[in-house]
Amino acid sequence: MIYFDNAATSRYMPYEVMNAYVKECSRKSNAGRGGHSESVRAGLIVYKARERINRFFGNEKGECIFTKNCTEALNLALLGIKLRGHILTTATEHNSVLRPLSALKERGVEVSYVTPDREGRVTLERIKPYIRSDTYMIALNARSNVTGEKSEYERIFAYATEKGIITLLDGAQEAGHGRINMNHSNVDLLALAGHKGLYGVQGIGCLLFRRGLKISPILYGGTGSLSVEIVQPEDYPEGLEAGTQNVAGIAALKAAVDWTDERLEEIAENNLRLTASLIDGLRSIDGLRIYSSSNAAGIVSFIKEGFDSERIADHLNEYGVAVRGGLHCAPLIHRHLGTLSTGLVRVSFGYGNTLKEVKYTLNTLNELEN
Repeated sequence: MIYFDNAATSRYMPYEVMNAYVKECSRKSNAGRGGHSESVRAGLIVYKARERINRFFGNEKGECIFTKNCTEALNLALLGIKLRGHILTTATEHNSVLRPLSALKERGVEVSYVTPDREGRVTLERIKPYIRSDTYMIALNARSNVTGEKSEYERIFAYATEKGIITLLDGAQEAGHGRINMNHSNVDLLALAGHKGLYGVQGIGCLLFRRGLKISPILYGGTGSLSVEIVQPEDYPEGLEAGTQNVAGIAALKAAVDWTDERLEEIAENNLRLTASLIDGLRSIDGLRIYSSSNAAGIVSFIKEGFDSERIADHLNEYGVAVRGGLHCAPLIHRHLGTLSTGLVRVSFGYGNTLKEVKYTLNTLNELEN
């Protein structure tokens, strides 16, 4: 099958990543839960992974908290910071941001949703009018998981930092496609998924944040430290990582970061080439509307007049092409685009996809019949 659903989870698994994962699965031990050599070994794996991931994302002096996915990381960032008043976000966000914010609204937090401009971009000019005196956080994605459009998060966050506003970046669709440097880009909190552009395994993510930021746990339990106390430790990272850690997934994530770091520019260039080719071919199909421009994340979304997105996705699946139809867990951007009723077909490229596969997909789309 031709796999074009990499924005959901990457299909390609580097040998180095697979080897690290399988090796640690075969040597299970609980990191930080004992003084024996195997527990110490597992703890060292986790420590080295934190160090490597922080370095890759320009957070050398900050914290790296391991989670089971990007959704948990975003929940920790949004729910773990003391409530203050007003949060600013955008209509391009995934439900992993929108739903925690909905829960916060029930607790008295006010939320504003900024729509993108005509080109689908979230810019500083769009953000500025919504900033209030009680705005304490701006939460936005680096790239839309629906259109692939990159936000101006660097400019937005530089302005927010001047105003003393905390900045949260959802890096799920940008990590591994573009270089994110938290220090240079004024990113206070960065949520990551291991299984997308970083080419790690499923079941591991992380939240990175700058030193000095106070975050309370949203999960309580054993940490391997201060076990005499029945209250959660306040120290990082232990206080935010209750329960047994996914040591195999963490080892695989470190290997994935090493692998991706060496190939990031190559992957981005190939995604630009593939998205440009697909968009050029889609323009020749009657009744088809495209909602993406060529991008390094490898995302192209479209719909054909008279068709539901799921019907088009099913058609492609019958011909051996895996894409995603529907609303992509991002209802506000679909409302903004006017595609709530039909959804969008999302093609998302990853490492190993080729122009030959794009051509085959275009030929298949031309066979769609009313």
